[in-house]
Amino acid sequence: MQQFTWAHRLPRIEYTAPVWVRTPSHELLRAETHNVGEGGIFVVTPKMLPLDSHVTCDVSIDGHRRFLNGRVAWARTPADAGWDNPPGLGLEFCDLRDDDADVLRDCVMGRLEKTHPVRVWLPGSVEPVTATAVLTKRGIVLRTRLPAFQLDSNVLFEFIGGDQEIVGKLGRVQVVVDDSHPVPTLQVELAIDRPI
Repeated sequence: MQQFTWAHRLPRIEYTAPVWVRTPSHELLRAETHNVGEGGIFVVTPKMLPLDSHVTCDVSIDGHRRFLNGRVAWARTPADAGWDNPPGLGLEFCDLRDDDADVLRDCVMGRLEKTHPVRVWLPGSVEPVTATAVLTKRGIVLRTRLPAFQLDSNVLFEFIGGDQEIVGKLGRVQVVVDDSHPVPTLQVELAIDRPI
């Protein structure tokens, strides 16, 4: 009884933790995770559920308790199990909240890339920025979140020389590199509900 989907092909890490799986009939199965990725989780259990059954997992991911909705994408029956391939259910996550996706991504990438917490002093700044560093063959890759640029948040602005404040909803943030200038441009797109 196997059916593989895109979620099975996303990066996964070995991850062992207790998990409670609520079935469609509201039965609670106590199981253990075997691996986890951004798209799904494999739980070790001899109890088989039909493919496409919708479940909810109560699991701790790196100390963060999460209730993750998913569906049974594939299963390995006890008859198909082996020493390194335990019986269980491959669950594909459905309707992940952004914060759940962030926790999963940080968990997976942190173990795949060996991240290190760092403080970074950017040119012109007095206070350091907290970030993670990943050592590569060519140097270091730094990553940090920009809380001031939270998507869908309201941004107040006004034109220089104008006297009207305008509220826009932050829609997209990107860094634009122009070969004609050594400093990249931070480009922020705002949606406004009335013409200017």
